[in-house]
Amino acid sequence: MQYKDIFPYPFDNTERSRLQIEFMDRWTSCLENKKGIMAHAPTGIGKTICSLAPAIANMGNKKIVILVSRVSQHEMFIKELKKISKKRPSLSVVDIVGKDKMCPINDGVEEKNKIKDIRAYCDRLKEAKKEYGTKGCKYLEKLNLDKDKLLSILRDNILSYSEVIELCKEKGVCPYELLNIYMKISANVIITDYGNILRPKLREIFLKKLDVTIDEIILIVDEAHNIPETVRNYLSKTMDTLRIFGKKDDKFIKSVAYEIEYYINRDIHKRKDGIIDMDDSLKRLQDRLICIEFDGLTNKFYEIKEKMEKKINNNKKGIKFKKKDLIEIFESVFIGNLDDIISDMGVLITRAEPDDRKGLYLTKLKELMIELRDMDEVMHLLYGSYEWNDKNKEWRNKISCSCLDPSILTKIFNNTYSTLLMSGTFRFFEMQKTVLGLDDSFDEPLEQQSPFPKENRLYMISDYACSKGRQGCNIKEENAEKYARMIVELLKIIPKNVGVFSSSYSYNRKIEVNIKKIMNSETLNHSNFKKLFIEISSKNSRKGEKERVIEIFKKEAGTEQGGVLLAVAGGSYCEGIDYLGDYMNAVIIVGVPLAQWGKFSESLIKYYDKIQLGKGRAYGYNLPAMNKVMQASGRCIRSDNDKGVIIYIDPRFTKKQERYRDGYRLDLPKDAIVYSGSTGKLIEKVNEFFKSDK
Repeated sequence: MQYKDIFPYPFDNTERSRLQIEFMDRWTSCLENKKGIMAHAPTGIGKTICSLAPAIANMGNKKIVILVSRVSQHEMFIKELKKISKKRPSLSVVDIVGKDKMCPINDGVEEKNKIKDIRAYCDRLKEAKKEYGTKGCKYLEKLNLDKDKLLSILRDNILSYSEVIELCKEKGVCPYELLNIYMKISANVIITDYGNILRPKLREIFLKKLDVTIDEIILIVDEAHNIPETVRNYLSKTMDTLRIFGKKDDKFIKSVAYEIEYYINRDIHKRKDGIIDMDDSLKRLQDRLICIEFDGLTNKFYEIKEKMEKKINNNKKGIKFKKKDLIEIFESVFIGNLDDIISDMGVLITRAEPDDRKGLYLTKLKELMIELRDMDEVMHLLYGSYEWNDKNKEWRNKISCSCLDPSILTKIFNNTYSTLLMSGTFRFFEMQKTVLGLDDSFDEPLEQQSPFPKENRLYMISDYACSKGRQGCNIKEENAEKYARMIVELLKIIPKNVGVFSSSYSYNRKIEVNIKKIMNSETLNHSNFKKLFIEISSKNSRKGEKERVIEIFKKEAGTEQGGVLLAVAGGSYCEGIDYLGDYMNAVIIVGVPLAQWGKFSESLIKYYDKIQLGKGRAYGYNLPAMNKVMQASGRCIRSDNDKGVIIYIDPRFTKKQERYRDGYRLDLPKDAIVYSGSTGKLIEKVNEFFKSDK
């Protein structure tokens, strides 16, 4: 079967069709030769459907696994698979996310009452039913009754995971378990999260469910530019010593002693003859002694905390640890080999309730020990620091284990039948190949240009304001007003909606404050000025907040003045969202979104310096920032009819130094116009650009 036989759209003489055919021909060649490929395919080409058609045409008896990181990507793939299924009805698709997102137990429950570790809680329910015959999960019980009927619905329809959740809600069954059953018996196309392939333990379970080995998988990875950061997050641990170890407290031990006495006395009084079943009582006694042993760890935790904190200097700058230093602390406190300590902790964890606070802390400590034991001294960085806890208004000690080299996990891409790594901002291929650990099983990368008319976009660079602070990452207070003043002038002349993407949430806040100051000082009519929308960090936002803000922001495009979105380059508002037409007529990039400077950044640069002969600053610091810039730039022009301006504001965008130095001009569009000094000519050019469309 050829991909053209199942491609659901007509081909024509447009640039888009030419690029689609080029993409699918290269991907087909890689599939036929069991090769992988990295592909940069800008918005508008239709990379979702172009990735699917050749894979399905060449799948044979193999499984196609699609890795995505956002809800919108799930929906896009499902949409295209439904269209392909009309020409290839044998498709059996499963769209699945983690149990924590699908389990109905937490649905509608107040945040404070939600089960924190739903996977552990679910496993305990299953174990309790199996071992003791207790009542299990009602959603799983009901599934056993309605399973055949629901599986029949899945066979006849391609459903997104959200549609499956709604279907199961009506029936009162578990959607996660239903999809796992269907995946085992029928699925040949699976859409899932990165972790099911990139995390070794999850991958082992996932492949077992599919009854395949990794070399029988055709892998499609969307938004592949996110992979290094995602994997580093998987392999990095941070431990707050106060939260983990707590404060020294012996009250619990005393209360347990009284409870043991109560259990034994109760058993004696239950029997009129005063004779008790020693097996039962000893079991209860044993359970309570385990609790004493479990809580007795508090003293050891406290000892570990003290020893760790001694290694963190008191001037709050942090200190690097060696792997052996921390292992010595754990082994000296617990008086044993690290492997034995981990094993003993595992036994205690199984005895704790799934949502028990001490059990959760113990689990985190065990995970840190395993990470410590398995980490490569060269590929990981251990460091301690003082960090300000704003909630409790105090400094806290933190111990971090950070991954320097994501290829520890991403080398698995070399072992699949064929892998497609694609993104709209997947540039710097030499760096990507090194960082991901890709070998000769990958073909030459594919880099395509935008299919949209060049006359519809205008790239501009200004050195008017700089975000470079003393350490290269903190905005200077004296420049915050300059940024805001230039942005206000641009907002006055750009029609409808505008996106302003800065390098951090603190940038956003400062720009917002200064824009409002300028508006007030100039007595601008707020009702006739663009409405401000600001992105806040995910940890501070409520569920559904992002979707609500984007929906309201897009509606502003229908008003006379429009709106302005103050967001973060590389943030959640910068990816996986289409701002078509007037939804975003201009993108303004404020500063260079470099990572926060610290022990990790320094060590990452040194690491890549060693393996890439002096390119550490490029691979570990500069180019990842430019990926965020390119991602933000791509929010503006999303279709043939879109017209927009992309403006980069920072002197470093004008410098043409080599990529591993402090210059970024080489990585920006070649046709960008550079403006130096005052903003008058740039403002005039923007005004002319939009007036020419009238």
